[in-house]
Amino acid sequence: GTHHLTLADSGAALLNAGAGVLALAYAVQLSQASVVDAAGAATLEAMPRFAAAGNLMIADTPTALAAMPSSLATAASAVGLVAETGSNAAAYTINATQFAALLALHDFSLANFAGTVSITDTATALAALAGPVGNLSAGVQAHIEMTLGTSATVTAATTETLHGLPTFSVGSSALTISDTAAALAALDAGTAALAHVIELAAPATLVVAAAATLAGLSHFTIDSNPLTIADTPANLAAQSLATAAIAASETILPWSVATQADYTLDTTQFAALLSHGDLSFAGFNGPLVVQDTATALAGI
Repeated sequence: GTHHLTLADSGAALLNAGAGVLALAYAVQLSQASVVDAAGAATLEAMPRFAAAGNLMIADTPTALAAMPSSLATAASAVGLVAETGSNAAAYTINATQFAALLALHDFSLANFAGTVSITDTATALAALAGPVGNLSAGVQAHIEMTLGTSATVTAATTETLHGLPTFSVGSSALTISDTAAALAALDAGTAALAHVIELAAPATLVVAAAATLAGLSHFTIDSNPLTIADTPANLAAQSLATAAIAASETILPWSVATQADYTLDTTQFAALLSHGDLSFAGFNGPLVVQDTATALAGI
């Protein structure tokens, strides 16, 4: 006839309805607030002319929600996570793509979640989440942990981004920071501490003070990119052994009026300068003055 049958009930009741019952319905509608998992939402959505009527809430694990079509979330008034238990714990470790999919779901919220979502992925993928994660409240971020899933070589800027992620850890992977001398020297202690190795990405020439900053970094390693320390005689003579050790070569900067005082050394300074086996006088045209007592000068 011309009459239409609308089947209206709770989500649980509709999901338990037999095929014969559903075949009689022209339309199906939720009549009361109902919480279903992702699979249940997909089943309801496939029913004849299904209408959520503002009563649909979807709750499931991060893995299940990330795989759910976004259209299902659009029909829901709320989307969230079910409690983490021993039996579903594995579904709370996801990758960056899955987490981004979660955050993109309509009306998705972690506000009432008490467990932990673990995100494991490459350095690049995790760093790309910095913006979306940064928009989450501190309370929500407390339920997120991020772990490097594979060893990586990244720039100082990328490492700083990773360091700012909630509860970031390199886990069992090795993180190498490779960048210019200037970028490495600007690393804060917390960021530098994440690295297994810190290295130059290109050959560099630095003054003693800048080289000392690099030498002081935890895990700074001399690699195939040589470091040259170029400075005045006084500064080269005064540098620490640790700073000198990271240099492949040392050279003396050209004399200038502004730095002329650094080109007059006593015998102790001169001896310290000459003790540097990698020091080269090539291209230096002086002047370099050694000034001291007669006894000290005689001992050179």
